[in-house]
Amino acid sequence: MSINGEDIKVVHVSDTTTLASGGTASLTTAEIDTLGFDFVTIAVSTGTIASGGEVSVLKVQESDTSGSGFADVADAGADPIGDADDDGVYYFRLNLEGKKRYLDVVASTDETANTIIKSVVAVLSNGDASPLDSSNYIGLTTA
Repeated sequence: MSINGEDIKVVHVSDTTTLASGGTASLTTAEIDTLGFDFVTIAVSTGTIASGGEVSVLKVQESDTSGSGFADVADAGADPIGDADDDGVYYFRLNLEGKKRYLDVVASTDETANTIIKSVVAVLSNGDASPLDSSNYIGLTTA
């Protein structure tokens, strides 16, 4: 897909997940393969965070190997998101130069109230070549 001449790829990496109350609960998204792209914007949409709850950890991790060996990306973590800041969208924007190929987003809570993560979407940009061609478009016509 190309927007304003920039090749992008949109990856939906997590559906709605409840971080359960009563103990530590975490979400690790499907991994994001960044091969061929220079930048990524990751959007994390939160739902209701019950009174007294919070997303205590929200961060991006990286690995050279698919499926294992993930470690935190420097400067890719967020401050805790409390119940007063629920129903929001939080972004990570990363220059992929010097980063490892695979990324994961990790969210967790150690609070006693339920916390909802609605979705996590990654937009990879400035790609070497568009990952889609006209046969992948539904309901669009090309001129």
